[in-house]
Amino acid sequence: MASDRLPVRIFLFGALAFFLVASLAPAPASAKDSSRLGQWDAYAFMERLGTGSAAGYPYPDIKYKEDNAFLYGVGFGKSFHPRFNAGAELYYSNPDLIGMVEDKNYSVTNKVRLIGGNVFVDFFLADWYIAPLITGSIGLTHYSSDVFDAPINSKDYRIETLRNKAFSDLDFTYSLGGGIRWDVTKRFMVKGVYQMTWRNLARETGPMTIEGYKIEAGIKF
Repeated sequence: MASDRLPVRIFLFGALAFFLVASLAPAPASAKDSSRLGQWDAYAFMERLGTGSAAGYPYPDIKYKEDNAFLYGVGFGKSFHPRFNAGAELYYSNPDLIGMVEDKNYSVTNKVRLIGGNVFVDFFLADWYIAPLITGSIGLTHYSSDVFDAPINSKDYRIETLRNKAFSDLDFTYSLGGGIRWDVTKRFMVKGVYQMTWRNLARETGPMTIEGYKIEAGIKF
């Protein structure tokens, strides 16, 4: 639906406005001003996550879908080379988890509590104060949810499995993406990233691929 795409459109419009402003910003006084070598960053971020889906185990005709998710977190990093920045992040999210038995046209929604952390590496394609980048991360995410509240009596084993399923698990998360970092001043930076994330919702599901639009803002020291 159009309303489902509204946050993405707002993000893209904001990103366009951001880069238009950035293009008008004055260049630094010298090449040294654009170098991040030896600097630390501390920042907060928000990421709009797209819809991800996965088949369930042991019944692949039970489907799980994660929706309506924003990820919030904090992070820090250090530039150990003019082209490389590495660090770590902590994050939290509370997405909808939708369980479905498609051939029965049956679904039920629950909330998932998602807490995790990762380590990442950014590779800058240029040592400029506005620089395109490639980023990747690996981390661990803990998922937990209550039992689905599904007030229905059914002899279908899949629906009964879905109704009585509660998640609590720790699993690996991987991501890969690209974006642009703007060192606005010697003490302030912002970064926008589009990335793909791969993770299992829990051991009961297959792999889930989720796209994300991420914005960071922080200080440098």
